[in-house]
Amino acid sequence: MLSAEWDNVNQLYVLVTEEVLSGKRMTSVAHVVISAIGILEVPKIPYEIPGVGKFQGIAFHSAQWPESINLQNKRVAVIGNASSG
Repeated sequence: MLSAEWDNVNQLYVLVTEEVLSGKRMTSVAHVVISAIGILEVPKIPYEIPGVGKFQGIAFHSAQWPESINLQNKRVAVIGNASSG
């Protein structure tokens, strides 16, 4: 999103967006705008856990979930909470 401005007369937000590939700009209006900018987009890997370097299994952060992973019939440990858990 390039901009979101409140139009006091019409009681609406005027939104300006731009398509990434084409660069085409579009204007739309909305009654509500929800900011979902993803402040937690950088995964925090818990490297400081004692013994983590000895683990020989597959390990990944939920933000970097491998599409090819099959967890059926596997023992799984989840470390973390909130969106990571």
